[in-house]
Amino acid sequence: FPSHDTSSCVLMLFPTDVTCVFKYLTENNINTQALVILTDGYVDCDVKAVKDFTIPTLWLITHNHRYEVPVGQKVKLNLE
Repeated sequence: FPSHDTSSCVLMLFPTDVTCVFKYLTENNINTQALVILTDGYVDCDVKAVKDFTIPTLWLITHNHRYEVPVGQKVKLNLE
């Protein structure tokens, strides 16, 4: 592979906004038994939008274990 000069590169990371998942389930009256979210933990979620969410939610977090989930339970996964 050719060598590239990365001295002027900028890495921009944007968290994934998972609010749409909760909104979709709510707005479409989808009453599933559970919701499982697998994430690296670099996410955004509108706390106000999910405050009344009643479906049991399990967050499987692989990297950013400091992320506080807005609803449900958190499981820290170590992928070594």
